[in-house]
Amino acid sequence: MNKSIKRISRIKFISIFVFLMVSTFSYAREYRLIEVVSEFFPGDEKLFLTLELDNAGNISHLKKQEYIHNVMTDEDIFSIDEIKNPKSSSGVLIYAKDGRSVIWLKSSSPTLESHGGTVIITYLHNALAIRAKKRKKSQSYQLRRDKSRQWKLTSISSRKKINVLDFKKNTTLSQVVGVSRINIAR
Repeated sequence: MNKSIKRISRIKFISIFVFLMVSTFSYAREYRLIEVVSEFFPGDEKLFLTLELDNAGNISHLKKQEYIHNVMTDEDIFSIDEIKNPKSSSGVLIYAKDGRSVIWLKSSSPTLESHGGTVIITYLHNALAIRAKKRKKSQSYQLRRDKSRQWKLTSISSRKKINVLDFKKNTTLSQVVGVSRINIAR
């Protein structure tokens, strides 16, 4: 009798423990933030920045997903801490071409994951520049939630949602040396 009570108690304990563990897991969902296009990308290559959200809609990770012919070929996942405290002063690497780092992303906003904030995209402007300050350029954007609590990337001045960032080539003597500018498509 005593053994059966202990066994039932043990089963109840395990059941309650499993229930509590399962109920505390956060089930993530994805939200495609923007598409990145460029003259750098060959043919049907596409790059997307996707947010991974928790149950409260807060950002848990940023995903960079590359597709060729609508098939995912590469995915990098960055935690919010990596974005706010990147190993490189330029940010986390979003795109590289021919062994050169081309596009980075970072933010120093303390509440980026819950309230959004300023996101800085840095890009290689001129790989041939002698002075380091002329090699890279940066543009700032706002990552924010709209009235329906959906995330969006906006320009700082207009606050209109950005759907596509288009990176244009910078050429010198018919040679690509970096990105000349970023065009915005809404």
